[in-house]
Formats: sequence, structure tokens, C-alpha cells
Amino acid sequence: MTDLADERRMARLRPVLAAILMAMAMATLTSSIVGPAMPTIVGDLGRIDLLPWVASATLLALTVSTPVWAALSDRFGRKRPFQVAMVLFVVAALVAGLAQDMVTLIVARFLQGVGAGGLVVLAQVLLADILPPRQRGRYNGLIGAALLLPMVGGPVLGGVLVGLGDAGWRWCFLINVPVGLLTLVFNQRFLPADAATGRARPLDWRGTVAVTGAASCGMLLLTLGGAEFAWTSGWSWGLGGAALALTALAIHTQRRASAPILPPWLFTHRTVALALVGTALLGAGNYAGMIYLPQFLQLVAHLSPTESGLMMLPLLLGLQGALTVSGFLISRNGRWKSHAVLGFSLLVAAFLLLAGLTTRPELILLGVGFTLVGCGLGLSMQVLMLAAQNEVDGEGTAAVTAAITFFRSLGGAIGVSALGAVFATRLRSGLTGGDDLGLPARLTEDLELGAPEELRALPAAAGELVHEALTGAMQGVFLAAAILTAVGTVAVLAMRTTRLRSTMTRDR
Repeated sequence: MTDLADERRMARLRPVLAAILMAMAMATLTSSIVGPAMPTIVGDLGRIDLLPWVASATLLALTVSTPVWAALSDRFGRKRPFQVAMVLFVVAALVAGLAQDMVTLIVARFLQGVGAGGLVVLAQVLLADILPPRQRGRYNGLIGAALLLPMVGGPVLGGVLVGLGDAGWRWCFLINVPVGLLTLVFNQRFLPADAATGRARPLDWRGTVAVTGAASCGMLLLTLGGAEFAWTSGWSWGLGGAALALTALAIHTQRRASAPILPPWLFTHRTVALALVGTALLGAGNYAGMIYLPQFLQLVAHLSPTESGLMMLPLLLGLQGALTVSGFLISRNGRWKSHAVLGFSLLVAAFLLLAGLTTRPELILLGVGFTLVGCGLGLSMQVLMLAAQNEVDGEGTAAVTAAITFFRSLGGAIGVSALGAVFATRLRSGLTGGDDLGLPARLTEDLELGAPEELRALPAAAGELVHEALTGAMQGVFLAAAILTAVGTVAVLAMRTTRLRSTMTRDR
């Protein structure tokens, strides 16, 4: 009888899950789909100096807005903020697709990132509201697919859309309009109405300004420092000083606010705090995989874009397989820690393997490395979210979920900056003496590599030097990623060994 009741309950929840997963996938896709369109956008709208902001604006807005959306959901319920985020996302996508200049496009992308931040964090909160932690594990494969597969498949879809014609790049944004409207209708139809609760607490506006300001200044420094301006410039000192001052103000306000957007207990609760650390380090390793693995394939392994895309299949298969198997096992016995430890350990092994590859890497070893990266991400990413959510009841779910999402994106920004610095330093060192071989100054001094075809067209001696320098730079990146994930492994090992509960509330 119980099994029949559970089956009926899950049948009612499936449309709700579908509505949530559609929104998560769409929000994730918006960051990854735009990559192949960048050169075409510059050719159409100009202002190449503003190009980095087309992607950075979305990531920045998504990261800093997640705690705010969580606080709004605690005050106004889940469904209404979720639908506001959806409408904002769709309208911003329409404006971006119709933009006639770069400034309009960047503003629209920023607003799209704000909407995407709401969709990502509130989708996770809604899942936590309708499923206890152990049952959530059963759907890890679907949740991971909605979050991670668009991240990997987005560039492929973006390349197809750009190839449709002169205005093809606009469809990288406009595709979100019909999909978003369909998702909005689906959400209105199937998402349950918010129950009346005692959530009418004052919104922490001072904390909101301080937290989002500190995160914005920090991410601007990390994403633009060393690229748009020097690390020792006035911009760097100004942004760094502002980030520190606003962080101090945020700590002050969060300790005194009646309903803080980042409650101080998040950082004193052992399991939650270590989950935040592990998530940030995992975010750094994840971005290393998503950004540098395709470059490694084309610049070092000399594969074509199509071949490099096919080489990502082992990563996708490992990712989806690990998510599905891990979710099934966690749902059955409630044990999560061994999955997280194994996932981090596989990432360490994968990055060490890739760091040891030579200038002529074997494809079989690349396939093994990529599969290990996928399995590591699949075993660890969603598990840390489940472990943290397992420690709180419904009232703390939004804060925990927002914090995990926030630190994942912030860790990614830190990882991109740190690994980019490692790449640039080792590449510049490897190109020492390149002037004598006729390498252009734009390559040896400014590290402007150009297209892979341009590098392969260099004279034999110069080409060999560049190839070895690129190999050494990539090895440094993967070694740094291995160190970051090794520290993450230590953080996960220090977490308490618990079981995911099968109820919506914790035992007292």
C-alpha cells in the first residue's frame, strides 16, 4: 500500500520536476551557447574592447544575484520569484537578440544573468521543498543533466546557430524566447501554489547591497585583472580595496540582521561550511575542465574543432553515468560521503594524468582523462548540495542552496583567474628566445596566439617552440587544477559522515 501511495505521489510530482528541470537547463545554456558567436558579434556590432563583457556580465550577475533571490523566496514564497526570474530572463533574451550596439547587448546579458541566477537557485530550492534529500538522490542524473549537459553542449548548439547566416548569432539569444515562454506556461500549470507561511520578514537591504557589492568588486577584479588592466594598476587596487571594505560591511550587517541573506551560521556549521569550501574548489576545477580541455585538444593535440567536440563525448558519458549510478545508490542507502570523496579523488587523478601528457598525447590516454573528469564531476557536484541541504529544515533551505550556488560560481571565477595566470606565466616563459626564431611580438609579448591554423603555419623551428610552450602551459594548468581539487578532497574528508534523511524535516 505504501509503495502504491509513493508511486502515485511521484506521478503527481513528475510534471513539477519537468518544469523545474526545463528552467535549470535554459538558465545554464545561456552562458555556454554564446562562445562560438563572439567573433561574429564583433564583426556585426564592433567594439571589440567590450567583447569580454558579453560573457562576463552574465556570470557576474548570476553569481551576485543568487543570495538575493533566495531571500526573496523566503519572504514571498518560491513560485512568484521563480516566475519573475523567468520573465526577466525571457525579456532580456529578446533585447539581446535584437541589440544594435554592444552596450545594449551587454546590459541585456547582465539582466539575463540576474534572471538566470533566480532560475538556478530557486529551481534547486523548489526541488528541496518537494523531495526529501534521499529521494532527491534518485533524480541526480536528471538534475545533473539539466545543469551540466547544457554547459558542454551549448558551444555545439551555438556553432550551429551562428552558421545559419549573417544574423545567426542573434538566435543564440532569441532561442530562449520561445523556449522560455513554453517553460513559463509549463511552470504556471504545474508548479504548486505557495502555501501561506510566516515568511513576512523584512528584507535585509543593507546586507544585500554589501554582499552583492563585495562579490561584484571581487569578480570584476578576478575576471578583468591581468587582462583589461594590470594587477598593480589603480583599477586593481581600487576594486580590491572596495571588495575588502564591502566584505567587512557585509560581515557586520549579517551578524545584526534579523533575516540575513547569507546567515552567519552557514560558516560555523561544520558540514555546511566544508561543503561551501569543497564547492568553491570544485567550481575552480570544473571551469578548468570546461575551458582548457578543448584548447588542449586543438592547440596541443592538433585536433580539428569537430574532432575535439567528439573527444568531449567520454566526458559527457562519464558525467551522466556517474550522476545516474551515484544518485540511485544514494537514494537506496542514504550514504553520500564516499561518493563525494571518490569524485574528488577521480578529478585529482584525471588532472594529474593530463598534466603528465607530452607534446604528442595518446588519444586513449586523453579519453581516459576526460572520462575521469566526467565521472569526478558527476559523483561530487550535486552530492555536496544534497549534504548541505540535509543539515537544514525548510526555512534554511533557500539560504544553503543560494550559498552553495554562489560559492560554486565564485570559485569558478577565482579558478579561471588563477589558472589563467598559471597558463600565461608558463607560456611566456616557454616562448623565451622566440624572437630569434622569428616569432611575432604579438605572440611572445602579448600572448595573442591566433587561430590554431596560424600556429601550425609557423616555420618548423618556431612552430615546435610554440607547441612545447603550449604543452608546458597546459601542464601547469592541469597541475594547478589537481592541487585545487586535492584541497577539496581534504575538505570533504573532514565533513561529518551522515546519512541523507527520508523525511522533509530533521529529527530533533
